[in-house]
Amino acid sequence: MSALMKLDSEEMPCTTVPYHRTALDSPDVYGAVVERPAQPEPPRVTLVADLEERRFKSEWLARLVERLESRQRVAPDVADAYWIVAAEIATGIDLSGLKPQVDDNWVSPAAISQRTGVPVQRVSRAISELGLRGNRAGLCRPLVTKDKARDRTVTSYLYSPRAVAQIEAVLAHCRTRARRLGPHGSALEAG
Repeated sequence: MSALMKLDSEEMPCTTVPYHRTALDSPDVYGAVVERPAQPEPPRVTLVADLEERRFKSEWLARLVERLESRQRVAPDVADAYWIVAAEIATGIDLSGLKPQVDDNWVSPAAISQRTGVPVQRVSRAISELGLRGNRAGLCRPLVTKDKARDRTVTSYLYSPRAVAQIEAVLAHCRTRARRLGPHGSALEAG
């Protein structure tokens, strides 16, 4: 039998590839032709497994959204975004154009950090101090996206101009207090 491999009781086609001479080869094999199996297509089992995994993830997310909606634990626009992400997972197609649009003046903690020059971690602490975590009507809105690198759903939050004003006030207060205190938290002497 030749160097053909069998997969699922079917012979794989072979391609002929010219053999290139190296210093270790003898002159009689120079220019000989070696048969190598062609690159196989992904096995049907792999394709079916991928489809089943996407279906499982999509159905899981759909059941979660149904439970959240039935208990009124999620805003309608957020539920719509979750439904679209479930469809993205099921189909493998980017449907971000169908997601509910967010007003341009709502910003992320990273944008607040860039605007104020304060580290994102400090902005996050200010958000926690103000109790702005989660879906707060008029102040905080979740933004659901699909992280392509890790193949998972990610929820980040955007903040309204009113919430941003509160966050910036807390940050300004912290900066003022930090200036009054020395580098190690002790009061500076007037002098």
